[in-house]
Amino acid sequence: MAYYTCSIAVVAEPHSAVISSQGEILHVQALDGKAVRGAGAHGQPTHLVSLVLHTSAVTLAQVAVEQKRNEISAAPALLQGRAGPGTVTTMDARLTQRGLAEQIEQQGDYYVMVVKRNQRRLYDDLRLFFQLSAIVADHAQSDRVQTVTKGHGRLETRTLECSTAGTEHLVWPGMAQIVRRTCEHTVIKTGKHSIEVSYGMTNLGSDEVRAADLEAVWRGHWTIKNRKHYVRDVTLDEDQGQADCGSTPQALASLRNALIDLMRQHVWNNLADALRQYGASVARVRALIGACPPGL
Repeated sequence: MAYYTCSIAVVAEPHSAVISSQGEILHVQALDGKAVRGAGAHGQPTHLVSLVLHTSAVTLAQVAVEQKRNEISAAPALLQGRAGPGTVTTMDARLTQRGLAEQIEQQGDYYVMVVKRNQRRLYDDLRLFFQLSAIVADHAQSDRVQTVTKGHGRLETRTLECSTAGTEHLVWPGMAQIVRRTCEHTVIKTGKHSIEVSYGMTNLGSDEVRAADLEAVWRGHWTIKNRKHYVRDVTLDEDQGQADCGSTPQALASLRNALIDLMRQHVWNNLADALRQYGASVARVRALIGACPPGL
């Protein structure tokens, strides 16, 4: 199994951390997979799993999924040595697996896992615990935060609730809190209203993080999709690439990751504009990669 990592030094940790209730700096990273569709069009499916820092979107590591396997098989090797004390790893429901939670626990790491109906019994149990009335004798700790944002013609209200209730009954490695997140969307022009309820769990204790911290971590997971996978697909046309031999798709994806990280290090927010600037001048490209001083 081959690894391709970014070798460009980017100081990103301060932008990828949350401060726990005890003052501990927690560095947050997202774990997620992406198919390279152009390579797969030739009968050689290529699926890559990446580890990306929240907010800064710097890629820490990337590994290809072996043929006829899935993301779950690649994730343990990717996390090995890349998770430890003070690190929180987020993942979506596909990677919410007991074995991965055990590995993260053994490495002294933290996890925030989304639970959907692919873990049907666990999902139903989490939903039930939030529906039940609190029992004083259980001494459960709970917290709640609500945020409201307005943009793109929509009003969004997000409510995150976390609780220690039931964690001793739900057999899952290290589980310390359960989470329910309710998103309400209202289209301002039409008044159309929708509600989405999600569940999750974490081994971060109630004395370590509050609901506001978990909300920031939950939302931060989308960094890997919006600021890395989307940019590779739309701005860099990754899915249009037809190279499919050997490790070529994975190597090219790693180069795209490095290019995105490098341009962001140079304070480019609009990467399409950055590509136009560098595409018009070889000298600018050489300066970007450190091959010559700016202006030469």
